[in-house]
Amino acid sequence: MVIVIDEDEPLRALLVEWLVAAGHADARELAPDQLGADLGGGWVELVVIDLPRKSPRVLLGRVRAAWPDAGLLGLSTQVRASLPPASPVVRELGLVGLLAKPCSREELLAAVAEALRWP
Repeated sequence: MVIVIDEDEPLRALLVEWLVAAGHADARELAPDQLGADLGGGWVELVVIDLPRKSPRVLLGRVRAAWPDAGLLGLSTQVRASLPPASPVVRELGLVGLLAKPCSREELLAAVAEALRWP
């Protein structure tokens, strides 16, 4: 299962729509304040999460507590270009990648595919 967490409801819905259309039929969306909500079962492989400007580590900690085995793919308006897994910023935050926000459908799907292959 892939979960998309973002405060922007229309954007969350769009990202999930893209994921479902690409074959991730179990993709779900959550607002940050819905962490811990019952998602109807299923193993969470990846969480695509919008990183807030203030205290991103707090939200990341909450997500890690909810789904400790899931990979975390960040979205951020704070970077001009997407960052690969080897980037020091990505490693420091414990992410599998960091996408510049907004991102294209192709960029999101490529990053999700890469993240799901990540060890």
